Amino acid sequence: MPEQSAGFVSQASVGLVLSLTIGLACRMFNLPLPAPPTFIGVLMIAGLAMGYFLGGYMPGR
Repeated sequence: MPEQSAGFVSQASVGLVLSLTIGLACRMFNLPLPAPPTFIGVLMIAGLAMGYFLGGYMPGR
């Protein structure tokens, strides 16, 4: 069980670093963000991320 939690932490860390890098690049190069700039857009991205992580715990994988 500890190896699974270590894998989750490493995936979450990579996701966080990648999202911050994309956000920083969008800001530096004056590009539009790849998400709607509204609260609904934030909920949509959070829902997609949660669905991805929860999908890894579904039976049959």
